[in-house]
Amino acid sequence: ATYVSELESLGFSTEQAEDALRRNANSLSRAANDLFSTVLSGRNQQRESTAENAASSQSQNDAAGSQSQSNTETSGTSDEPTEGPLAEEASGSSPAAEEDAQSSQGAQPMSVDGPESDDNSSSDGDDPQPSTKKGIEPFSSSEWREAQDAKEDENRQKLKQAREALSASIAPRVIALIDEFKGKAVVQVQGVLELALRKNEAGPTVHMLVNALTPLLDAVTVADSDVDERLAAHTHMWALLLSQGSLMDEIYQHAKGLGQHAIRALGIAIQREDKSPSWLTTLLLVVELLLQRDCEPPKTRMEDRSALTQTAKRRLTKLPPSSVSINEAAEAAASSTADGGPFDQLLGNLATTRQPSGSAFEPVSSNTEDSAEAHIDNETKAQEVEPMFDLAQKVELQVLATQFFSTPMPEYTPIVLNSLLRLVVVLTRSSEFAVEFMESGSLANAVRTMRRLTPTDTPSISEVSKKEKTPLGFVNAIMSVTKEQQKGLRQERTLVVHVLRHAIEGRPVLRLLMENLVQGWFESPQFSSSDVNTYVRGTMAYGLRDPELFTRVTADRCFMPSYNDEMRVSWMTLAWQSSKLLDEEEVDRFEALPEGALEEAENQKTEPQQTGDQQTESQKTEGQKTEGQKTEETEVSKASREFLEYLEKKKQEKPFEPYVLDAESEQLACKIAEFFAEELLSLRPPIPRAATTADIQVPQTPTKQPRAASYAALSSMNSGSATQSSMSMTDESPELIAYRCFLLQCLAEMIASFPFTLQAVFVARNHAAAAAGLLSPRKDKDKGK
Repeated sequence: ATYVSELESLGFSTEQAEDALRRNANSLSRAANDLFSTVLSGRNQQRESTAENAASSQSQNDAAGSQSQSNTETSGTSDEPTEGPLAEEASGSSPAAEEDAQSSQGAQPMSVDGPESDDNSSSDGDDPQPSTKKGIEPFSSSEWREAQDAKEDENRQKLKQAREALSASIAPRVIALIDEFKGKAVVQVQGVLELALRKNEAGPTVHMLVNALTPLLDAVTVADSDVDERLAAHTHMWALLLSQGSLMDEIYQHAKGLGQHAIRALGIAIQREDKSPSWLTTLLLVVELLLQRDCEPPKTRMEDRSALTQTAKRRLTKLPPSSVSINEAAEAAASSTADGGPFDQLLGNLATTRQPSGSAFEPVSSNTEDSAEAHIDNETKAQEVEPMFDLAQKVELQVLATQFFSTPMPEYTPIVLNSLLRLVVVLTRSSEFAVEFMESGSLANAVRTMRRLTPTDTPSISEVSKKEKTPLGFVNAIMSVTKEQQKGLRQERTLVVHVLRHAIEGRPVLRLLMENLVQGWFESPQFSSSDVNTYVRGTMAYGLRDPELFTRVTADRCFMPSYNDEMRVSWMTLAWQSSKLLDEEEVDRFEALPEGALEEAENQKTEPQQTGDQQTESQKTEGQKTEGQKTEETEVSKASREFLEYLEKKKQEKPFEPYVLDAESEQLACKIAEFFAEELLSLRPPIPRAATTADIQVPQTPTKQPRAASYAALSSMNSGSATQSSMSMTDESPELIAYRCFLLQCLAEMIASFPFTLQAVFVARNHAAAAAGLLSPRKDKDKGK
């Protein structure tokens, strides 16, 4: 009654409460019946064991009685048994044994319902019959269970149908809410859409959301605030859904038409007069997310680890190729690596089962006959879907991105410009488009747009400098104002530098940088011989840019003296030859080295010169060693000395051939650096003609102090020019100062990363000086040389 009353207080009806109570009672009764049956079966087993013990004791008593009877006959006693306990033992039975035997024969489990149902509850494996006692359900009958299961299945089907009907109506309701309340309803309906996409089939819902963009794009060609707000709400919703990593795969395989709608919307935005509608920012974010999903490499797995280990061993140690194939069956079935990006090509090259032939470094080309295809699971192949943007659509996106920066200084808001630059960063991962984006002038226009992204509410330098009276305070004021003016350029500056790197860092430039890095890494005394893990961690920044190229450069410039699968640490050092395998003589020298000779040679190369006191101490220590240790150390030292001499000889015979950057890549990088230098010099105010000593009127003074008067005139001239230059600097606008700092930082980034571009900066400076008449053509020519 308490249970029913509590359920009624929660809102359940009396029938529902009684039904729940009945189900709980039936479950408890069923569990109690199972437990009782288990206990009874245990008791039956105990009784059977007791009966067996009684039978065995009875047989022993019979044997003892027969023996005592024979003894009695021999001794001449009476044939009649004596009265008492001995007579009972002689008879071979006892009241306790008879009672145990009777109980073991008639033991049957009792029913939960009591003694009345004992006859119905005993069966050989059949279900117990339902009790006829009033008030107890027939819970143990098979018919009742089947009826309950059928009822639960029916309720489950009803709930499933209701859920499917509700999920089918979620997308139309969400679209109606967004069209009515616009941006206010996006965050509220996001959770409902995520739940519908996760729990049910995402295809119908995604198709409805994609088709809802068609009428909006048809009406947005003409500027209309209502349509713009509705389209902005839809693109905002798409951006929120695609930013969820768990939902991207569910949406990506069904939203095929979303990419075409996005390209159409970008074309409409370019044709608009304002060129910055309210929905452009979120639309650019949607396109960026879809492009990043297209660029993700497919999932792969490598097979035959033993073959991979042997291949890596022969490549890194530069040993001659073996005559026995590593895996002949796999070699016959090897095919070219699928074009899935540098990472996929690296996996394919590492997983190859062919023997390396020729040099460990191959020129970078599209010929991949010597590489095997990376094995991909059948499940992964089944899950592969077509990319959102095919090749033609990607080219169209690149053209649209170029058109967005077709004007010298497009009037974009900072957030729109940030979104455009993020999209350009993704598109310029293709080196061809990066070069085209720079040569078309779009990169220059994007850089010049940074000039407008300075906050206008910051005070000018002239206003701050009036309050300062000391030179130090004046400098501090300039620095504080400049930092405030650059707050709006931090993220945009990073994006522009990414675009610059994508344009400059083609494979030839990357190869040059990587070779310089590897050469400088091992030439350092600290890393003359480094383990592989330390090398990879230290050069990870360059290795992640192009893993395949980094692996090939490392294989060409480095080698491993020995390789063993059981070694926890593998050491590597610089090779002394370029693009050639070791000959037989060199391999024999490596194999003949005694243990510890290579380490001794490295120590001799890196250890500093000892002083007199240190040499005395080392001699004392050597004197305490045994003759055997001295002999062994002498052999190791001799082998290491010969090894060092051999290395020096090989370095002279086969020196490294430094990689020379091709002219096209060098001209491209220098052209970008020259643009930044010229843009920076164009912002400089006109430089007045400097006064010479001939223009200075030195007063006629006595011959005692002619030099002092000249110094006074020169100091007055210098102070006047300094005042004029300081006034011209303080009168500049905050936007111009922040833009100049931005150009300086980009130029410093380029010179630090690509030192060969420094010459272009000098050339641009000389050209600007010659144009201003400050440098004669002959001097300009000499400076260019």
